Amino acid sequence: MKISLVLFFLLIIFFAIKVSAVKAYTSGMSASLVLGQSTFSSNTSISPPTARSILYPTGIVVIGGKLVVLDGNNSRVLIYNSIPVTNNVSADVVIGQADFVSNTRNTTASSFFYPVHLSTDGTKLFISDNSNHRVLVYNSLPTTNNASADVVIGQPDMTTSYCDTTAALFCAAYDAEYDPDTKKLVITDRDNQRVLIYNSVPTTNGASADVVVGNSNMTGSTAGVTTTFGFLEAAKIINGKLLVADTPQNRVLIWNSVPTTNGATADVVIGQSSMSSTSANQGGTAGPNTLYKPSYISWDGHRLYISDWYNDRILVYNGIPTSNNASADMVIGQASFTADNTSPITQSNLTFPEGATYVYGDQLFVADSYNNRILIYNNVVNNPSITINSIGDGLNGKARVNGHISIGSGSSYTLSSMQAYVNGGGSQSVTPTDGSFNSKDEDWYFDYDKGNYLNNFNSGDYTIQFEATNSNFDKTANLLFFTPFDALTPSKFYEWRTNKLGDYPTFNFSVLKNDKSRLILNSNLAKYQIYIRKYESGFWSLYIDDIPIDPSPSTNLDTPKYQSSIFTAYYYKERSQISVTAGKPQNGEDKSFDKGGKLLPAGTYDWKVVAVDKSGHT
Repeated sequence: MKISLVLFFLLIIFFAIKVSAVKAYTSGMSASLVLGQSTFSSNTSISPPTARSILYPTGIVVIGGKLVVLDGNNSRVLIYNSIPVTNNVSADVVIGQADFVSNTRNTTASSFFYPVHLSTDGTKLFISDNSNHRVLVYNSLPTTNNASADVVIGQPDMTTSYCDTTAALFCAAYDAEYDPDTKKLVITDRDNQRVLIYNSVPTTNGASADVVVGNSNMTGSTAGVTTTFGFLEAAKIINGKLLVADTPQNRVLIWNSVPTTNGATADVVIGQSSMSSTSANQGGTAGPNTLYKPSYISWDGHRLYISDWYNDRILVYNGIPTSNNASADMVIGQASFTADNTSPITQSNLTFPEGATYVYGDQLFVADSYNNRILIYNNVVNNPSITINSIGDGLNGKARVNGHISIGSGSSYTLSSMQAYVNGGGSQSVTPTDGSFNSKDEDWYFDYDKGNYLNNFNSGDYTIQFEATNSNFDKTANLLFFTPFDALTPSKFYEWRTNKLGDYPTFNFSVLKNDKSRLILNSNLAKYQIYIRKYESGFWSLYIDDIPIDPSPSTNLDTPKYQSSIFTAYYYKERSQISVTAGKPQNGEDKSFDKGGKLLPAGTYDWKVVAVDKSGHT
């Protein structure tokens, strides 16, 4: 055995890269665009109407890339042939009126009387024509003004407007929502205080509903608390559950499955602590778990949006609540969950948003009803950055990559998780060095294991794709590139030659601490280990399993804090200088180094000392 000491250089890579902007909404965020007003500070009521004006909007959908807005008090629906990219653009098509300057009310196949909400199955357009007590169905989105509907629900024909309580008649149809999973159509019959469920979309006039919720039969209309409603405004099927906005009773009710029989009882309530409570804001002021006349429900695939009408805000939940009195995760339209400011009019506040919220692509559309405008929020908040500090050797033959991620101090959300994918392979768990992703700035690391020390990185570039998730479940992914540290042939190295299996050398070293030696200063415990790797065929292997340090020859060590096995990792208080000697496993047995089944045959090896703190920094 001989030991020769020469220099060995480890390639360390330092760089930072801006990644694609995170898609996220944040509490109190500002809108990006406005329709219906020339500025974000106005709420002018324009009469007679124009192609740009909107008067108390309450409905929004997108069909085939076209934006459809319900202009309620002008008794019309405006169609924009593309999603607006500038403020206050003109609509291209109007239905319900012969032209853009009319706002008459009537009962025909081509007219409305104070319509309230819109929805779609992706092709058909459903319009809740409130004061005509009906829902009009357009089999496709009109491309010319004053187009006629194809089917009417709630009335026997296009020219009658009875207010009644039967399986085929409504009294103030307020919302009609199609569910693509169940193919059902759900209609809120407001003044009859009930929800009607159609097992399929009617294709002929005057069709009867299949199930009623809120009453035990199709002819009842009794208001109540536990199994019946007040004058409700919205209902929607989401992931096999039925959600109903029971507006005057200041709550949203959830059925864990869509009712198939009349008069079914709700399972969960939002906005109240129990099914028997109905007070606005639970008798107090606005909070994350309170409602004051909720008026609309929307879903974007993983977030629930509730239009909290009299609290002048939209509450956002990161999922559908499963227990009573759940708190929202975010608020749109107010600076906080307890704020209720409507003056002055700005990009970020709402006033009586009775109408819909709607998510399409990377944008959130909100009907700011009382302010006579549609606000469009681009859900790109800021550009987070990911920094790779180094790529070196981790534990047990793995490559350790560590760095930093920041989503900006101005963000109102936090990081929740992070994954890495190397060369398109499966995900590698990225670990926060402080134990959990719960802030806006995090140090991180992950250990990449391409195999054992005989199955090494090859020369060339490697690609890491990072995927970070914030606390609102949005994800961002980006590619970073690196050249592996051990793909380069070193010209100089520490050389250790062993002639037989199980021949253990002695290493002497010291560790000097200074104020730059740690990413996170932690004065408690640190682990010191010896690592070795083999030089073969012109390349170095990854460092293989560590040789545990035997502290017994040293007089400068504090007492080890704990040990786990024969191949022990010893932890010590951090000192200004420590010297140790590495030798055989502590029990002194003459065993070959075979942890993990990796034998140490004769050959040329490189060795190094690694200090690891409790947070995983090396």
